[in-house]
Formats: sequence, structure tokens, C-alpha cells
Amino acid sequence: LLKIPYIMKVKQIILFAFVLVAVSSCKKEYITNEYITNEYVTNENIYKSDSYYQFIDKQDVIDINDIILPPYLKAGDSVAIIATSNKVTKSDMADCIDKLESWGLKVREASNLYASDGRYAGTVEQRIDGLQAMIDNPNIKALIAARGGYGGAQIVDKIDFTPLKENPKWLVGYSDVTVMHSAINNLGIATIHGAMGTTISTN
Repeated sequence: LLKIPYIMKVKQIILFAFVLVAVSSCKKEYITNEYITNEYVTNENIYKSDSYYQFIDKQDVIDINDIILPPYLKAGDSVAIIATSNKVTKSDMADCIDKLESWGLKVREASNLYASDGRYAGTVEQRIDGLQAMIDNPNIKALIAARGGYGGAQIVDKIDFTPLKENPKWLVGYSDVTVMHSAINNLGIATIHGAMGTTISTN
């Protein structure tokens, strides 16, 4: 009977030792501020390597006083409905077009607006061409996203946004369109995080 407590104590010691060894041999798989190296914090091109965010450069910091405001819209201006993400139908855009035209605006549709490729508003190439044409068109005063979803990140690094420096125009949208806002804002041009084609008629 005297041996039982002794045996139990030995078992407890062995178990404790086993747990201690197991824990000490575990690798730190998580990341906290303690383990972030200077490579992550001070890299001047923090998003450039192995990423589609090639347009973002930490060195290019725009002063708020230097932000370019595109001209405000007025009756008679042409605006484009663009589709960089999920697909839409003509019925999806009908109310939006009616609303914009009721404001006296002329509506132009991106070439891929009603295209379909799986969940997307056309293939990557179609979405690039559709958006680029509207960016390059000097008569377009605003780019209104048809909807969000997913797909903008697939094309953002393939778009030439530089024409907007000479001919700034508003980009309007939210959700997946945010990646486009980032690209244009990094050129020092203001954009509008606002209602899109699928929601503008209710706002």
C-alpha cells in the first residue's frame, strides 16, 4: 500500500517531463510583432515581390494638398459603366442607366459590360480591354463600376492608369473595386467609394 502513492508520483513526474519536452520542441508557426523582421517593416517596395500590387510603392507618398480632384460632373457629361469583377445582365443595369440619364448624363457601356466568363464579366483580356478603353477615352468623365464581387485583382496590374494624370476622371464603386481605388489614389487622384450600378438606383 505504501508503494502506490510513490508510483503515482513517479508517473506524474514522467508525464510532466514528456509534456515539457513536447512543448519546447514545437516550432513557432504563428507571427506576432516579436517575430516580424525588418524585411517586412522597412522594405521600400513592400508589396512588389511575388504580388500583383506592382503599382504600389511605399516611396510614392502623396501629400494631401497635392491630390488631384477630377472635374465635377454636369449635365451633358459622358460616364462609363465598367465591369471589372462579377458579371451583370442588361436588366441588372437598367435602373442604373435610367437614373444616370435622369441626371442629364450620357451613359457609355464598357465593351465587356454584358460579357460572361464563369462568374466574371468576361475573360481577363475582355475586362482589361473594356476598362482601358474607357480610361483612354478623353470624353468619359467618370467610371462607374457595375458591381463588385471578385476579379479586379486579376487585372489591376495590367491596366495603364497613367492617362488619368492628364485627363482625371472619377472612379465610383466599392467592394472589389477598392483595388482600383488604391491604384488610382497612388497616382494622387481622388476617387469615390460609392454606390455602383447594381445599387445606385436605390441611393
